[in-house]
Amino acid sequence: MGLLSILFLVTQADRLTGQGSTNLDLEVADGLFHPGNIERLSADIEANGPLFFSDLSGGDRDILLQHLGPSPKEGWFAIGARADDATRDCFVEWTPSSDAFVDNCDATHYPADGAGLPSYLLQIDAAGDLAIDLDAEQSNVTPTTTLTDD
Repeated sequence: MGLLSILFLVTQADRLTGQGSTNLDLEVADGLFHPGNIERLSADIEANGPLFFSDLSGGDRDILLQHLGPSPKEGWFAIGARADDATRDCFVEWTPSSDAFVDNCDATHYPADGAGLPSYLLQIDAAGDLAIDLDAEQSNVTPTTTLTDD
């Protein structure tokens, strides 16, 4: 029970302290990351801003999950947390006052949909669970949600 409490506190520290985006850890199998159900995720993003998922595999596939759609079924964006040429210590942060992502190294602003940053293909299954294909990086950010019958 104590280990679960510590894990919860570590993964939810940003939310509990009210300090910006949630930092959750990437758990990837076969290149797909399953952050959860679109109803819960869209409500969380609406309340707290885009969700940050850290790549603990030693890679640099940190991502931000953004929802800008009129309903939980549309308007999803999985955005790389840094520009293509940025070093590991440079990343973008959500700035609610400007409704934009801002690079912490060079102050470059990116719109709320992450245009100009790497993006990843998204899928929503019939149960409303979201999957992000981290092996299918795209060059242009567009709402890439695909509904599947799985």
